[in-house]
Amino acid sequence: MFLSFMSRPVAGRIDFLNRRIRGRGMFFRALWTTSAASIRYQKLLGSTALLASLVALAAPSEALAACSGVNTGAVLCDAANPSGGSLLTSFAGTSTVNVGAGAGINTGIVFWAAAAASVSAGDLTFNHTDPAGITSLVNGHAIALNNTGPGAITYNGSANVTSAATGISAVGNGPITITQSAGVVTAVNNAINVDGAGVGDITINTVGSQINGNIQAINLGVGGVAVTTQAINGSLRVLSNGDLNATVGGDINVAGGNPLAALVTTIQGAGSMNVAINGSVSINSASASGVIVASNGVSANARVFTMSGNTTALATSTAANDSVTATGVGVAAAGSLRASFSGAVSATATATGAGSTATATAARAEATAGSGDLSLVLNGPVQATATTDSTGSANATGVQVLLGTPGGPSSSNRISVTANDTVSATTIGGDGLAIGILAAAQADLSNGSGITILAKKDVNAVGSGIAVGVAATVQGLGIPGQPALAGISITVNGSITATAPSAVGIGASILDAANANPLTIRVGGNVTTTGAAASSGGIGALSFGTGDIMIDVGGSVQTPGIGISVTRLAAGNIFINANNITGTTGVVTSGGTATLVIGGNVTGTGGTAVQFGGTNDILRLLERATISGKVIGTGTSILQLAGTNSATFDISQLDTGFARIDSVAGSNWLLTGNSGFGGPVNVDGSLAINGRVPNAAFIVGAGGSIGGNGTIGDVTINGGTLSPGNSVGTLTMASLAMTAASTYLVQVQGTASDRAVVTGTASIAGAVVVDPLARVGQRTTYTILSAGTLSGTFNSSGFLLANNFARNPVLSYVGNDVLLTLDPGLLSPILPGNANINQRNVAAAIDGALIGGSTMNDAFGTIFTLNGNGLLNGLTQLSGETATGSQQTTFNAMSQFMGVLTDPFMDGRGDATNTPGMASGYAAETTLAYAAMRRNPSDALAAISTKAPPPVLFAQRWNVWAAGFGGSQSTDGNAVLGSNNTTSRVYGIAVGADYRFSPFTIAGFSLAGGGTNFSVANNGTGHSDLFQAGAFIRHNVGAAYVTGALAYGWQDVTVDRTVTVAGIDQLRAQFNANAWSGRVEGGYRLVAPVIGGVGITPYAAGQFTTFDLPGYAESVVSGANTFALAYGAKSVTGSRGELGLRIDKSFAMQEAILTLRGRVAWAHDFNRDRNIGATFQTLPGASFIVNGAAQASDSALVTAAAEVKWMNGWSTAATFEGEFSNVTRSYAGKGVLRYSW
Repeated sequence: MFLSFMSRPVAGRIDFLNRRIRGRGMFFRALWTTSAASIRYQKLLGSTALLASLVALAAPSEALAACSGVNTGAVLCDAANPSGGSLLTSFAGTSTVNVGAGAGINTGIVFWAAAAASVSAGDLTFNHTDPAGITSLVNGHAIALNNTGPGAITYNGSANVTSAATGISAVGNGPITITQSAGVVTAVNNAINVDGAGVGDITINTVGSQINGNIQAINLGVGGVAVTTQAINGSLRVLSNGDLNATVGGDINVAGGNPLAALVTTIQGAGSMNVAINGSVSINSASASGVIVASNGVSANARVFTMSGNTTALATSTAANDSVTATGVGVAAAGSLRASFSGAVSATATATGAGSTATATAARAEATAGSGDLSLVLNGPVQATATTDSTGSANATGVQVLLGTPGGPSSSNRISVTANDTVSATTIGGDGLAIGILAAAQADLSNGSGITILAKKDVNAVGSGIAVGVAATVQGLGIPGQPALAGISITVNGSITATAPSAVGIGASILDAANANPLTIRVGGNVTTTGAAASSGGIGALSFGTGDIMIDVGGSVQTPGIGISVTRLAAGNIFINANNITGTTGVVTSGGTATLVIGGNVTGTGGTAVQFGGTNDILRLLERATISGKVIGTGTSILQLAGTNSATFDISQLDTGFARIDSVAGSNWLLTGNSGFGGPVNVDGSLAINGRVPNAAFIVGAGGSIGGNGTIGDVTINGGTLSPGNSVGTLTMASLAMTAASTYLVQVQGTASDRAVVTGTASIAGAVVVDPLARVGQRTTYTILSAGTLSGTFNSSGFLLANNFARNPVLSYVGNDVLLTLDPGLLSPILPGNANINQRNVAAAIDGALIGGSTMNDAFGTIFTLNGNGLLNGLTQLSGETATGSQQTTFNAMSQFMGVLTDPFMDGRGDATNTPGMASGYAAETTLAYAAMRRNPSDALAAISTKAPPPVLFAQRWNVWAAGFGGSQSTDGNAVLGSNNTTSRVYGIAVGADYRFSPFTIAGFSLAGGGTNFSVANNGTGHSDLFQAGAFIRHNVGAAYVTGALAYGWQDVTVDRTVTVAGIDQLRAQFNANAWSGRVEGGYRLVAPVIGGVGITPYAAGQFTTFDLPGYAESVVSGANTFALAYGAKSVTGSRGELGLRIDKSFAMQEAILTLRGRVAWAHDFNRDRNIGATFQTLPGASFIVNGAAQASDSALVTAAAEVKWMNGWSTAATFEGEFSNVTRSYAGKGVLRYSW
């Protein structure tokens, strides 16, 4: 018979079959046959679980194995050495067992190395490659490897291992290495179980294999544990006294059974820990925990746990009166530990039997003793759900944090939990408690301990009985010398929702009087609870200690109970910062000194919005704060009006118990309603009273301002400002005392002004500062102060800002009244320093009219409401600069017409005669003359001769011609002058006739019709219809010539502009204007044979144009005529001198002659300015000069022309002309068709 027996480690002896086994041991196995003499005893080291298969054999012990080398240092089991079903072997030295193909082990293996009395056991190596695998079908190990000495255990497997209990078991005092590189390890309990108790490390690597069962590695010695595996269809438990390293490359899935947890990692001592789970963890059992991470002992080494997948724990029961527990993640540390979970964490406990209890905790962090930092990071959503029937009890907690151990050693741990996604707790069924986040510190905790929780998204609690969004407590046990001195800080960036018959958003308490650490709660979103008013609330805090209580809510608090309730049982501070609060009472405080800062609406549905219960409590209202309900103090309470923007408070809501009101510097508040408040009001901000506070005394400090239209008590202006009214109004007060550093700010509008009415004595001093809100149309006197008794005078008077509404403030005193007299304001004093000349001219004109006594209508006064660039742009619109555009446009039109009329090269005017055989009138040209007679096309070259032909008789002749001309010009404005860029265009058609009186004299005339248009940037446009007439005469003297011409022009001009200073006004002016122009030009033509007979003609010319503008006025097209202008008549003459050079070259063509001509010249203009005088029609006397874009003194002229002259008397020519200067760019052209006979 074969018997396997084991025991937990004990000291002593075992007496079995009258045999004694002495010494210490973990496991004892007795083997015997039917012969008592053959009984063998073996002492084995192992775990508390059953190590070996119980095998019944009928053969003697020598027949237990047929493998070769049994009980030696080299054992071989294969097809040649079959095992016979099992293998039991041992050896006191280094041993190696090889199990290959055909070994046939199907009832397990027991292999150990035993240490002799004086000899240490050697290393044990087991190699398993049998494709058929190793199987143990009864309750025993498939493979049990034991080494009682310090030697190593090494297992290398690549084939299947199957067991009804444990697959691979290794127990030793030395290093243990388990490598399963292929195959499947399947076990009902532990697929791999390794126990170490010596000095060696435990190393497990199952990459490449499949594990169906648990993996357990426990090293109670001084070595570490390293586990590397893929997915596990079972649990993983690792415990190490040394370093702990574990890597899981897949999921851990536990279905059924009752393991401690799906994943347990525990480190003890001072080693380091690095665990990486690269998959998800799930467990479904009667009592389920997903992940447990424990760090025991204080260590300076890093301890890190990371998990990339989800954690799911499911615990289910249908039995009556049962109790099930599900925990998703449990992290505990006595020292430092950093654990991070990237996926979702969920725990679901379901107990549907009658009277059962279900408890679910999604994530739990616990620091029990020692010192160090425990950090838990939850990156995915956290959900705890507990379900029972109506007779049961369900409890669910999303995140639970515990610090300290009741009755345990003193610690100074710190716990930090970060939830980067939502946290939710839900209970369904009977009574119970749902808590989103629970933080508790207890027992002996020294200063420096603390709990910090950061939830970056929403926290939700939904319960069938009680629901709490966030619960936090620090509680000592009342044991002398063991106080709980930890602080708690909870931050929820999202919102908190609690829904249950009894629901609380946040409940926090410090119950140890010796605790001076703070309790801090911050919520970025809303806090909302639903439930019964008597048992529900928004935020509640209680402290026995002396540390600060700080509550900060960025969103709103809405609850059927009290919105925020804070109680202190010891002196200390309460700081509450909130926006919108709605509850039966909005805020209640008791004890300590509370500072309540409100930036939204506080509504007390039961009639009270705020109720203080401490000493020197402060209610600080920001600009968006509104109060619905009474505000009750304790006799020393203070109301502070703060913020930076304008706000309103109904002072009738201020109930009893307030000793003082402070208007904080930088604030701007309006008090409405009536109040019997009789304390002081310190004004360091801006405070207006539109209600009645007749018993309060107002003290206005430097930087403070008091105003409004209400009635108040005594007023002392101590370096501050008295500013009655709201804009313009009257403030009534019992008495007034002003120091020399005080200011009386008076606003005026039209004939009304601010006014202070003092029913008692007014003692005045300081300065009066006037702020006109609109233009004062005429000299006006205002009563700015009336008193029962007046003493003192003001030191000075002036304006708040330089303005264009009023000027010359003068104070006078009549009886007990103070009077202020103002004159209408002027524009020029407030013009910005960069105002240009045109803008200053307009402003000066308006000022002059006002000083002269003219009355300005309200629409015109709109210009006085502008400032800065807005004022400058408005003055530019008012200037009417567009009217100047007609001047340069007219000069351009007359100049182009004169160019058509007097062009010395146009259509042969440069020739002395066109009579056949005559030489050019410019010079005797022996190398080139034009043919006199008509020739055949083949004779065209005969027209060119190297000798002058004999003279012929001169015959008088006519030329008639027609020309089209036009061009555009752009001129830059001048920033200093204030002129803007101007563009003009001219187009026309001219017809004319020339008559040659002699070979040397020709004269002609021309008529033209056309039009112009022009525009001034940002001002307006204009156009005109144009008629022109002119005559010229030319005379040649040898190679010299002189030309003279006179012309007349008539225009029908229309000018349009839009003014937007006071609405949109479209204005138009229409008028007729005349222009005269004259030109004289002389030159001398030379021929340059060396460059091909090119004609070169230097010339000089003088030209003038006089433009007679009539007086005219604008009328309204749409809008109003507020800013319509009348322009004065003006005659402007522009004169120009030219010095230039003309060139020409002729080419013979068949039946025609082609002549190319050009010109370059310098022009100097003597009258460059373009301005006009204007007067506002609605403001008599407001006259000014507006300047348009001026021309440059000097410019360059260029011309290019081509002419074709046929022998039949027809000719045509085209000309391009350009004029360029530093401010002007002009392009023009003309085309001419002529017939001569």
